[in-house]
Amino acid sequence: MADNTFVSGAPRVSVSPVPKLLARVLPGEILQKMGSVYNLGENNADTARFRRYNPLPPLTTSATEGVSPASQTITTTDVDMVLQQWIGVARYTDKLKMMGEKEVVEQYGKLLLEQQIETRELQAFYTLRAGTNVVYANGTARASVASAISIGKQRAMVRTLKAQRARFITEVLASTPNYETRNIEPGFVAVCSSDMDGDIRSLSGFVPVAEYGKRKTICDFELGSVDDVRYITHPIFSPWLNGGAANNATFLCGGASTGAIDVYPVLMFGEEAFGHTALRDMWALDLKHSPPKASDSDPAGQRGSLAATSWYRCGILNQGWIVRGEFAATA
Repeated sequence: MADNTFVSGAPRVSVSPVPKLLARVLPGEILQKMGSVYNLGENNADTARFRRYNPLPPLTTSATEGVSPASQTITTTDVDMVLQQWIGVARYTDKLKMMGEKEVVEQYGKLLLEQQIETRELQAFYTLRAGTNVVYANGTARASVASAISIGKQRAMVRTLKAQRARFITEVLASTPNYETRNIEPGFVAVCSSDMDGDIRSLSGFVPVAEYGKRKTICDFELGSVDDVRYITHPIFSPWLNGGAANNATFLCGGASTGAIDVYPVLMFGEEAFGHTALRDMWALDLKHSPPKASDSDPAGQRGSLAATSWYRCGILNQGWIVRGEFAATA
């Protein structure tokens, strides 16, 4: 005679939910913590204009006694950023709200807000990745890349920045409503995919975060430093899949065996190389909740929705103060 089991007994409740929800992947605020910021107020246009005064060249002629020097022309450079709106929506039914997990609607809202943060980080990455200064691991084009990052290439990137008189980054934004900044040890910052962690750790002179001592990290994703460069790595800083030389088992390749090596950008920059603009505040995210309610389109009030919105734009302010390295990542 067969035993009666939990399944054969056709229980009315076959799953017991664990009270604590599993941890999920949280977005990283990295690029959003650096760069210049100008927040637009409401009813104050949709465009932020960043301006810098261009430096004067060194004087080459000494003054003549009794002769007034000619006046010099002061010039400026303007960079305009037009705000873009980002909207994420999640709908749910009245049955889910009444019979599902108690926190389901709250969790939907948190997911939408986290999506906004990661969306802005990704938009900033795409913007900076399109900069005009580039150093290739080898060759003179992306399609030729077939080498990992080296200390020589890092120093070539640093030399490019210093030749343009880029300044070290000395402070970053803190993710607080008070819009505060905090000081960090001066240096250039480089961001790249965490797929490159091993290659960066192999660079001569690499100092891991664990050995910083009292030195403050820029964010939770800082890997370490080499010379004047502090490396921050995160999976969101993705490569150009199959963008390099012919497939080589030594390096990561996102395609088939007939594909090409993935090319990873390393973005290295100094102070005020880029900027952000947002409506009201960099961390101003709006979450709107429309609970199930009877209407002409929904007579029984069976559907509710949440929507997260923000206004944001990132732009390069000085092409000379940001350089992109393109490398392969060791498999």
